[in-house]
Amino acid sequence: MGAVYGADLKTSREVVKVTQKEREAPTDEILAQLQTSRKGLIARKTDLERKIGELENKRRSVHTEVVPEAEG
Repeated sequence: MGAVYGADLKTSREVVKVTQKEREAPTDEILAQLQTSRKGLIARKTDLERKIGELENKRRSVHTEVVPEAEG
């Protein structure tokens, strides 16, 4: 039980250190990180939109195919 408490305490301290480091970061550095994140998100969005378009086209083509009538 003591090991778990110690690990939790260490993790909490690390979170505090990271938070303080982020607060102390220069504005230019923060903006650069945000722009990098934004570029990644835009790339992901574009890829997902492309995949959605492909699926919609595939669905449309399946629904518009002429199904031969059964003889009988």
